[in-house]
Parts: sequence; C-alpha cells; structure tokens
Amino acid sequence: LTLLFLDGFVAFSGTPLPEGMNLSSRDYFQESLQGKISLSRALKSMKSGEPIVAISSPVFDKGKIIGILLGVIKLKHFSQVVVDSITVGESGYAFMYDGEGQVLAHPDKKNIMQLDMDELPFGALFRKGDQGLVEYEFNDEGKMGVFQRARDIDWYVAVSMASSEVTAPARQTAYLIIGVGIGLLLVLGLAVTLITNRIVGPV
Repeated sequence: LTLLFLDGFVAFSGTPLPEGMNLSSRDYFQESLQGKISLSRALKSMKSGEPIVAISSPVFDKGKIIGILLGVIKLKHFSQVVVDSITVGESGYAFMYDGEGQVLAHPDKKNIMQLDMDELPFGALFRKGDQGLVEYEFNDEGKMGVFQRARDIDWYVAVSMASSEVTAPARQTAYLIIGVGIGLLLVLGLAVTLITNRIVGPV
C-alpha cells in the first residue's frame, strides 16, 4: 500500500518507489480527492510500466480528507491466478475484460491491455448485455463463447472454446468456470470494500 499527500507526492510506501513520483494526474487520485473510492481502468504503472489496476480511497480525519491510500493489482499476476489454470476441452480458455472492452486477463499475456474487444470482428457479441452465449468464427474456426458481468465491478468473465468441442459437459464446465470467475471478482470486491471501509473511517 502507498499513502499519498494531497498534492500527489508519496508520503509512505510499502515498496520502493522512484524519488519524486507524483500521481496527481491519475484519474483515480482526482476521484479520491472528491471523497470517492476509485477502481481505475487498466493502466501502465509509472514505476514499472507493467499493466495494473489501481484502487484508491480518501483518508479522513474528523471529516476532512488528509491523504489518499493507494493499492494496485498487477494484472499479469492476477491473470496467472484467475485464468491460467482454466481449460475447457482441448483448446478452451477463460479471459476477462472491462466495461470498455479492454482485456484485463488472458492466457496470452501479450493481450493484456493490448487487446480491445471492440476492435475484434466478433467483439461486439461479447458486449451485448450483462451475460450471454455467442457463436462466432476466429481464424476460420467456429467458436462458442459465454460471458457474464460481475456485479458491482464493471468487469466481465468469459470462456471461449472450439464449437467442435462443445458437448453438454463442456458447456456445463464453461458455466461453472464463469461462476468461479465471478466468485473471485466478488471476493476481490468484498476485500476492497472491507479495506476501504476501514480506511475511510475516522482516524
């Protein structure tokens, strides 16, 4: 965790940060200055350049904001934990994207923050509503996908597999994986809530 002064400079950090780092230009920082808990969209770390998601919260003392507390989720590590071990059939896999279509977790780490669902010919199919089952073609191969939005967090969990591999058990497995993925996001959301609720209370 990192504690920031109200001007965006670092007051304290649990990990070494570059001297003089200032985060006041970040949208999440500006939102927390307004008294809000913020979950950022995917962005590149100022320290490492790696893809992250930031969680920030105002710190109050007697009703006045005295600082901003910041934590980050490293998306490559998050992807390893959430999606890397998931397989459906021979070629099926899970991935995650946010409400703007940006891929947050994927077995191929090169796609994290680089792949935009809206730029794919079939991407719009994964963006219709909060959940669904879609059929599409990719590299001349028929595919089936299922997706669902996580409640309270504008992130989606999806599974894609070859249509030729879709059997009743595979379909059930896909929905089970979606359920597990949503569960992990809910745990993340709960953890954020518990942490920030403690942060924003009087000190």
